[in-house]
Amino acid sequence: MPENLNLNQHEFDAYLEELTDMVVRQQGLQFGTYKEAQRHVEEVKAKLKKILLQNNTTFVEGLRHLIGAGDQIVAEIAKKIFDNLDTPSKVADIIEVEIVQRKNALELFTKAVNGFYGCGDFHVEECVLSVLLTLFPMEPQPFACYGTMIWRKDGIAEAAAYYKKIVDMFESPVLDYFAADCYLKSENKADAKRVLDRAMLAVSNASDGYDDVGQLIRLLSRQL
Repeated sequence: MPENLNLNQHEFDAYLEELTDMVVRQQGLQFGTYKEAQRHVEEVKAKLKKILLQNNTTFVEGLRHLIGAGDQIVAEIAKKIFDNLDTPSKVADIIEVEIVQRKNALELFTKAVNGFYGCGDFHVEECVLSVLLTLFPMEPQPFACYGTMIWRKDGIAEAAAYYKKIVDMFESPVLDYFAADCYLKSENKADAKRVLDRAMLAVSNASDGYDDVGQLIRLLSRQL
């Protein structure tokens, strides 16, 4: 079994293209022009590339931990990916079937990863979180989980710096809420107000799906 993702450039590029295609199709967005669509594809690809390069070794180690986790479905998917790491096309196919097409995949993996919360080993937590980030690169929840881990591991200042790097990548009310909470606790009201105002606007314009986080955002806004 491979110890890490030692792919040559051609294999890596092919894998990146397949993952990008799957993520874009999963989003189901509509664009007015071909140029807009291509720009979005390139943005997604850049985000995926950054995540893959950052999570190379920790991703593989995280898969090992999840293979031994209690959730049987997550363990089986993690093992399928791990066993085929040296064949990117197979990994892409597994992700398509087991992640993209499985409606509750994010919920299952998040629950499994949260099982390592407070295990006493931040490196293990980082490894399983890297799996969550890599398999669900366009979802804000894994990034919020990672921010919480940084907060506990390195302190509020490092967590705030982390959120500043990624919060505008999604413009998600969920991620904005976690970022604002972090900013407020680090006494940065200006950035907290900026993301809370944006989150409130997004929640008010959304037809549904943001009721719970909308209430949390309103409560947090009262601290400004």
